[in-house]
Formats: sequence, structure tokens, C-alpha cells
Amino acid sequence: MKTLISTPIPTEVLQRITDSIKFEYPELDEKSRTKLLSRLVELWWLIKDAHIKELSKISDYETSNLEYRYTNISSRTLSKFEIQINKKIKVNTLLLMLEQARVIDINNIYSVGNFTKSYRPTPELDYLHTFNIPIDFSKIIDSYSSEEQLIAKNDPKYTKLIKDLYKTRIDLTSFFLVMDSITNTIYKKVKGVEKIMTPDLAYDYKMRAIKINLGLHFFSVSSTGRCYTSIANLPTITLKYLTVDGRNMIDIDLNNSQPLNLSVLIDNPQYKKDCESGVFYDKVAAHLNITRDEFKLKSYETIFFNKDKVTGLTADNLEVVYPGIVRQINALKDKEELWFLLQKMEADLWISTALEISNTILTRHDSVMIFPEDLQSFKDSITAKYKKLGASITLKETRF
Repeated sequence: MKTLISTPIPTEVLQRITDSIKFEYPELDEKSRTKLLSRLVELWWLIKDAHIKELSKISDYETSNLEYRYTNISSRTLSKFEIQINKKIKVNTLLLMLEQARVIDINNIYSVGNFTKSYRPTPELDYLHTFNIPIDFSKIIDSYSSEEQLIAKNDPKYTKLIKDLYKTRIDLTSFFLVMDSITNTIYKKVKGVEKIMTPDLAYDYKMRAIKINLGLHFFSVSSTGRCYTSIANLPTITLKYLTVDGRNMIDIDLNNSQPLNLSVLIDNPQYKKDCESGVFYDKVAAHLNITRDEFKLKSYETIFFNKDKVTGLTADNLEVVYPGIVRQINALKDKEELWFLLQKMEADLWISTALEISNTILTRHDSVMIFPEDLQSFKDSITAKYKKLGASITLKETRF
């Protein structure tokens, strides 16, 4: 059964695919040409969507040049796009047409397990100008799962968290107006770096919002216990327009999450005190003679999310501020990857606390979205768990 949804597709993608069809199959009649166009657009959309989902799993410290990364898509998923017109056109031919049309890139070097070569949308595509075209989501839906399928393939303890995903809605009209108004402008700073709302980024954000309202959710648990979901994947700018049963949620997150979690794993009283009071980044940045945001980014790259030992200028300045800390951090890194330990602690604490809430709760790694009436209960529970580990925490609330 077809599930046709009118979806905005970049005009440039449509034009390039149309030109490719005319060149490869000039003998096709109008009906067959339209059928082939639709199938190629659906296949392009699948690759674009799989790319977005894969990038959502990448850690914060790896966010450079995301558009140039490739993603794997299973042969089973791709095989559904085979099409019969006046003859059978196999999916490899369709992929080659998309590549020759310069709307996707194919990585012909690597192949993993049961996966085909990896893919990405061509990074230079223009997403500013779009055209609505019906997409057959029955071809793409398998890249997601129904609520029942998600529940069946995950540990039963996550059933409530999965069910809560399907209660969410996005106010598309308001969100799209905001996206249009800020396209090609600076919309936020991340660790001191100004971020531009490019046309392709605005397009991606809109598509994620549409999929929430279509009930196209995903849920998976990493080896650290982190829950990667369609809501955790949403950009922060979207959260203001998210509702559950018509109600806005409150977002709660933890200040200095990674440094604070590390303070539990090592024995350095001054470091722990500074993490709890929120001055760790400031003090080390002052010794390095850089800004707080610059050191925060450097700490992610060299301390928290790097498997290599802490050395060089970062190590020297850490030792000045917190004598003995580098030896302890490097000893941890000798035993296990530090990022794994920190994410596992974070997931253990936040997910276990989220599962105590009977009302709707949406997890976002080191934060949750919750109703006002559950706010104090959640705060008391997560604070008590950190206290058992010997840590005092500061929680930040964002009300939408």
C-alpha cells in the first residue's frame, strides 16, 4: 500500500534527475518517465535521510565537515527501489544514475558486512529552492520502525520511553516561518563559533520536524547505554515548537556534565569543587590565555573524547591548576576509553531517573524534557544519585 506524502525536494535535484532520465532513457513515454523520476527522487530522499540519521549519532567533538561523511545503507533496503517500466531497472542502475546526475556521491572503497558501498547526498546541492513532489513512504518506511517494532527489538525496560516518542507533535507552521526568517543568518554560537542557518541546514531541520508529525521515529541504545532517538536528534531550536498533548515541556540539563562525571572517577578535591561550582573551564582557560569557549572545545578534543593520553600544553596547564590530575586521567585512559566511561555514567544516571517518571518524558542524553508537575521529583532523584557518588550538581531549566 502506497503512503504518498507531498514533500519539498530541492529543485536542483529534480532538474538533474530529469536531465539524467532524458539522457539515459530517451525512448520512455511520459507516464514511464514520471514513474522513474518518482522512484529516483525517493531513492535520493532515502540516502539524504539516512545521512541525517547517521550524523545524529556523532559525538559533539566530531562535528566538523559533517556533510562530507558517508553512511551505509543495507542492500535489503535499497533492493526495494528496483522498478519495472518497459524493462526491469535494478537498484545499482538507479544509484549510478543518481551519481551521474551529481545528486549523490558513492564511496567505492569501503564495504562493511552486509552493507553496500556507502553514500551521501552531494554536499554542494542548493536546498534554498524546493518543489513539492509526492514521495512513496512505503519504500522508505523500513528505515524506521513502527511503535510495535521498536518495542519488540529493544529491551522491555525502554518500552515507556519509546511510547512517549509517539505522543509528540511539532507546530510546523510556526517552526517553518522561523526557519525561513533566519535562513542565511547567524542563529547561534557553539563554543564561541558563530553558526549560519544555511539553506540546506534549514531544509534538514524542516524535514526532521515533518517526520515527527508523521510518526516516523527511531530508537536505539548504544554500547554505553545512550538512547539515540528521533527526539534526541532534534536541534534545540525545534524544542520551542514541540508539544505533548498540546502542552509545552520543560528541558532540564546538567551544567559541566563531562567534567563533573570525570570528577567522580578521579581523586582531586580542587578539580571536583571547581566542576561543581562551574569554574573549571574558566580557570584552565585563564592559564592557557584563551577564552572559556576555546578551552571547552579543546578539552573535548584532547581530554574527554580523545583516546590518546593528555600531553603537551593542555597537560602542563592542567597540572598547574590541579596537581596530579593528568596522571590520573591518563591512568584511566590506559584501562578503557574515557569517553566510554563518561557516557556510560551519564546514561546510567539519566535513563534510570527518566524511567521513574510515570508521565511523558523525552530523553536527550544529558537532559530530559518533562512536564512541570514532574520537575521536582526528577530533580530530587537525579541529585540524590549524584550525591551517592559524592558529587553535587547544578541543573538548568529551560521553559518554552
